[in-house]
Amino acid sequence: MLQVIVVGFFVQKVSSLLPVSLLENYDKRVAPYDLQNETLVVNISLPLFNLMLVHGQEQLATLIFETRLEWYDDRLKYNPADFNDRHELYLPKDEIWIAHYSLLYAVESKLLTNKRGDTALVAPNGRVVIREMYYAKVGCYARIQRFPFDTQYCAVVLGDTITNTSTVVFSGKLFPKAEVYGNGEFYMQNFSVLSVKPGQKNLPSKIFFYATFERDSFYFVFVIVIPAILITSFTIAGALLPAPGEQAADPINIGLASLLALSITMTIIANDIPKTSVVPLIGWFVLVCLGICTFSVLSGLILDRIRMKISFFISLVERIRLFELKQLNLMFLLIITLCNVYRVSALLPTSLLEGYDKRLAPYDINENHLLVVNISMPMMLLMTVHGQEQMVTLLFDFRLDWIDERLRFNSSNFDNRTELYLPASEIWTVPYNLLNGVESKLLANKRGDIIRVRQNGHVVLRETYYSKVQCGTRVDRFPFDIQFCGIIIANLATNRSTLQFVGQLYPGADMGGNEEFWMTNFSALSVKPSKIENENHVYFWITFERDSFYFIFVIVIPAILITTLTITGVLLPAPGEVTADPVNIGLCSLLALSITLTVVADNIPRTATVPLIGWFVLVCLFLVCFSVIAGLIFDQLRARAKNEELLPGVFDSMIRMYQVKLHREKSPISPRRVISVDIPIELTMAFIT
Repeated sequence: MLQVIVVGFFVQKVSSLLPVSLLENYDKRVAPYDLQNETLVVNISLPLFNLMLVHGQEQLATLIFETRLEWYDDRLKYNPADFNDRHELYLPKDEIWIAHYSLLYAVESKLLTNKRGDTALVAPNGRVVIREMYYAKVGCYARIQRFPFDTQYCAVVLGDTITNTSTVVFSGKLFPKAEVYGNGEFYMQNFSVLSVKPGQKNLPSKIFFYATFERDSFYFVFVIVIPAILITSFTIAGALLPAPGEQAADPINIGLASLLALSITMTIIANDIPKTSVVPLIGWFVLVCLGICTFSVLSGLILDRIRMKISFFISLVERIRLFELKQLNLMFLLIITLCNVYRVSALLPTSLLEGYDKRLAPYDINENHLLVVNISMPMMLLMTVHGQEQMVTLLFDFRLDWIDERLRFNSSNFDNRTELYLPASEIWTVPYNLLNGVESKLLANKRGDIIRVRQNGHVVLRETYYSKVQCGTRVDRFPFDIQFCGIIIANLATNRSTLQFVGQLYPGADMGGNEEFWMTNFSALSVKPSKIENENHVYFWITFERDSFYFIFVIVIPAILITTLTITGVLLPAPGEVTADPVNIGLCSLLALSITLTVVADNIPRTATVPLIGWFVLVCLFLVCFSVIAGLIFDQLRARAKNEELLPGVFDSMIRMYQVKLHREKSPISPRRVISVDIPIELTMAFIT
């Protein structure tokens, strides 16, 4: 009996299929939405989110996070009985179609998952799940005006700049029991997800995973933040939550008591000032709490009136919703049936690639054809300004579109679809160079990159770069300077007889500076060479203007105060016998002013041009030196006049000549007559003093 069972077990095991049998006749170049003729929903979640390091000056954060993507592919459906009752199969990711996505607005990204043997989980209903681990540096924006109680808002943005919502829709989900951590300096305050769907179907969707980290500042939290939060929380709870029983709390009394308590806590001002026009005041936090308390009191008064009417509307809405769902289910069933019947005759997008040679460019097919490539920048963000190097770090997005006659198609052959998506590695793409990019990094995930093709052969390609480019600085006007930055694009291997680049401004482009600079102008310029055998260039010019508040607050105001106090302390006589030493005062002032010059030197290049604020500090230094020298001379004159009751010969002659001039104006006399005037010592001392 036992032998029969063992033999039967091995026979059943031999008859079971292998997981790779699902890949027979499977074309990974064809997406599920090409076969199903419906929008593919890709669910994205982050099971792990760990903050490693916060770069305050750059407003960036280094993160380690894990992405989990889930979608349905009908081609991978199977019967568990054919696979030894296995309800989960693991297939190589390189052998199946993988949903394409990119880490948008990520300065640096590194895939930590081992590329050898990467697998995807496949369920019997065709559900595909992949998980990948990333080490990335993303944008983090702080509430600087609340420092050191600042809150870091870090965002991981996932999406695809090529596909639109008519074919692929990304849906963000919060992973149950996700592991979300901060570090020793920051702790996690909130983690949420936002799915952004554009108003037009020809635009892509984006997923924003927002993580809020708050700095651990025990002293300020213990003195201000904790009392303010407790007072605000109790006010909101007491004003908005319904009280049990007939007798409810009065929101007015609760609000007055909380406003009085919060007003007492407004006593501390932050000391550290970053390079921004906002002075970091901790009082803003208390003012926000005051506003929340006031709003909660007003809302509590309004909600008391609304609560009685809510229960009636809820019951009415539920009845209407159940009736509508029954009608919609019948309608959707009919539409899906008709679409499945029509879909049988539709072609796949990869049918366009039959006989297509990506080694040939469109201008090679037709020798007299001039290929025009339109270039625009949908996004341009200023990250960091390197003053001494005269360079800036930019995060920007390129959009290239051109016409390829070989990719024209009839929409009726593709389920009336006017746009198709093909792998970028299977067709010819425009080569180009960033001529002035010192360091350039392509951030888009190159695995499975796709392009958009329209029925007239219009091809669209988008790529994201993180690059350090050269910038011209008006050093003579620092800190009221303007940065002129340009991105130069060209193809050095072709000339304008075959390939021509045309720069365009993208409508609704996302342009912005940072906390120190703001954008004042953005333009595009296409330069055609005089000779047709030369290549043409496209210039994208960006103008950033510096916010000079930081340097005025750190350099100008202290320099004025130091110079004023030095002149006052050196030239005015001190009361009493003991007088101040002008040399010590001058040396201390020169040392203080020299320190301010180091701030200027760290933010300007080493050129022969003296900046405006540098001339200002030098003038202050000259005034300090002149006042010290004048103070020493006056101290010597006072001491000599007091001890010897005489003046030096030069000053005595000057005073005598002045007295003669006054006497002549009152009674004119002959110029040959010499007058000798004896000046009392009391008058001389009074004049000197």
